[in-house]
This record gives sequence, structure tokens and C-alpha cells, in this order.
Amino acid sequence: MISKQIKLDLNSCIKDLTFDVKVVNDIPTAYVSFTNVYNKTMNAIKFKGKGYNSFGDVVNINNNDSFLIVLQDLSVEYEGSVKNLKFTLPNSEIRKIELTESQYCFADGTVITYDEPNYIEYEIEEYDSNNEEEALVLASLREINPAIVNKPLSLDNGWVCSCGKFNLINDDTCVKCGLEKINAFQYETAEVLDSLIAEHKEKEIERKIKAEETKKKNTIKYSIIGVVAFAFLCLIINAIVLNSRVTYSSVEDMRNAMQGTWTYDDWKQITIDGDEGTMKWSSSDTELDDTIEWHPKRGYFKWLNDKFVVKSGYMIVESDYEYKKGGSLKSSSSSGSSYESMYSAIKISNLQLTDNSSYEVCTGSVTNNGKKTYSYVKVKGAFKDSNGNVLDTDWTYAVGSEGLSPGESKTFRLSVPRNTSISKITVTLID
Repeated sequence: MISKQIKLDLNSCIKDLTFDVKVVNDIPTAYVSFTNVYNKTMNAIKFKGKGYNSFGDVVNINNNDSFLIVLQDLSVEYEGSVKNLKFTLPNSEIRKIELTESQYCFADGTVITYDEPNYIEYEIEEYDSNNEEEALVLASLREINPAIVNKPLSLDNGWVCSCGKFNLINDDTCVKCGLEKINAFQYETAEVLDSLIAEHKEKEIERKIKAEETKKKNTIKYSIIGVVAFAFLCLIINAIVLNSRVTYSSVEDMRNAMQGTWTYDDWKQITIDGDEGTMKWSSSDTELDDTIEWHPKRGYFKWLNDKFVVKSGYMIVESDYEYKKGGSLKSSSSSGSSYESMYSAIKISNLQLTDNSSYEVCTGSVTNNGKKTYSYVKVKGAFKDSNGNVLDTDWTYAVGSEGLSPGESKTFRLSVPRNTSISKITVTLID
């Protein structure tokens, strides 16, 4: 058990009274805090105050060494607290105060006058929740009354409830938690405690079983939700994917549509004849042959261990290569090196850095100076201070699935939260 010494003023209706003086705009202002411990709602409180200057000398008010302070229009419920109620002091020289309760006014019209302190001192024993045995006793008692924290105590002029509240000798019920006095002491007998502990253990077993059942039900529920959500997401993704492709009702329809020659940028070519395909290059005499595996309802075919997606506009896409229907290869003597990368073909220009009340905004353009069409072009912006330090970053797709054809330009926008230190921007291609 944990022993706790209590000193209680039986005549006071408040506790934890604190007060302080602060000078605000050359006007000394007092701040008061307290907790209502009377079992009614407090509407007003009157204090008797004394004021002192910085040297500790009493400041007289109208030839009196004390003054009254009335705090009204309150609504402080039982065990409720007010913090830093402020009032202006009657003399500008006051820097320290002493407050003594004088009267209390409650919502039902009751007025109680505070005459002088009436202190009693006693010691209670609180249950130690870190002790296994005491924690079990406390948990068992709280099945009856959740407010229990200590053993009840009988005094000459009153009794202390298991919730820690002092009650007068004639109070048969605790004014704080409502526990009857006879029960408070009866619960502490060995016979009743043993019974309460046994009941608590049974309830704990029941709660654990119920918790496990709830956990299993939730696991099943969330698993079903997860499966449904995943299936729905797959359907959405599948719809998005298929929306960008040309699909066919049968292998025969797809095979017939794919027959002929498909060329990428004058240097790489596929020729499809029936279920067979041949690939050749302008810079080489090498040819690759293989049988095509058709997937008409998915809008692609597999060939040479690669996936070729059929897009609208008579186009077959293999990774970054876009083959268009027809076309011819350059002669090997004029072809040279025909490889082109996005980093050399896409140029960033027209960068502008602006701001508004919430964001730093960068706008710019990307232009395709190459010979290929580029899709899903990602750019990254580094927002910097005047010394070149990167303060924030953002990225976006400057070009999406629509693609950027040779000679075309497109604007983009990047933004980060407002920062007045940002003065420069650098934008680079990242994918």
C-alpha cells in the first residue's frame, strides 16, 4: 500500500487555490485558480485580499489594509476547476497579493460564509497498481465502483470514502462517488474481497473470450473487405489498362489485324505473317524469327520473350518502342547511330517561379525535339534559397499517357508550401 498524508480544511469549499499578479500594460492584474469541492455548482466566490508592493509593504485601499474581491457569473461544477480568472487590482502599486476565502454562492441559492480554517490531518492507504496482488484487489473492487483508489478510513468527525473523498460523520453516502458508507467498509472484509476477486477473474475470462471472438469476427470482416476492395481495385486497374489498348474478340480477329509490316523510327521493323514474326534492323543483317502468342482480349501479344501492346492509331508498343503500321528501314549506309534517349530529346524551358498566400509555384514547359513520342515523362523541381541550398522538392508527370509527339510542347506545374526563403528553382527529368 502507498501511504498518503492529507491535510484538509473542513470549512473551505475549494481546494488548490493559487493566485498571482502580473503587470499588463502598466496595470497590475491578478489571476486566480481553484477547484470546487462542494457538492453543488458554484456561481460566485468572494475573497478577502491584501496587497503588497515590491518591498513587501502593505498597500492600503481607502485607509484599509484589505479589500474584497467578488468573482461572479461562474458555473463551476463539483470537482470542476477554473484557471486564471483575472481581475484588476484596486491600486496600481500592488505587486503581490494574499487571498482568503470569504463567501461562496451556489446555483441553488445557497450562500456559505467562510470564517476561519478548520484543518484535520489523516493518513490514507492507496492501492499500489504496480504490486500484482494489490492491482488484482483494486481491479476487483473497481468492478463495483470504478472510482476506488484507497482503503476507506473512519475518523472522529467523519469518514474517508474509497474514492478518497472526506465525508461528514452523518453522511451515509459519499458526496463524490455515491458509494454507501456501509458498503465501502464491507468491501474491505476478507470474505467479501475473496468473493469479489473470484467474480473479477471469471469476468476477465469472459472478457478475454469475448475479445477473441470479436477479434476473429473483425479479422474475417476486414479480410472480406480487403478481398472485395482488392478485387474492385483490380477491376478498376484492369479497366484503365484495357481502355488504353485495342482488344479483339478472338485470336483470328487479332491475327488478321496485325498482319503486315510495323516500323519503329526507320531502323527497327517487325513483319507479321500468320502466327510468325520476323524482326530486323537497318544497321544489321541479323533477323530474329519466332512464333507469336496472341492475347486478344487483353490487347497484346508475346513474342521473342517480350510483350507487345496494341494501341489505337495503328500502333504496337514494346517498352519504349512505338511501331507504326507500314514504313521502311533506312539503308545501312545512311542509318548511322539512330538511338535516341529521352534525356537528349526532351528539353525543359520557360521556367517561372511565383508565389501566393499558401504555395511557392513553378511553371514551365517540356518540348520534344526528338523523333520518338514519349509518355509518362516525370520532372522534379528543387526549390532553393539564394545560396543554392535545396529547401523543398516536388515532382509531377509533365506528360502522361497521352504522349508527347516530336515537335510538341506541354506545360507543367510544381508547388510546395509557402517559404519566403525560396528564390530559385531547378527542374530536371527523372524518368
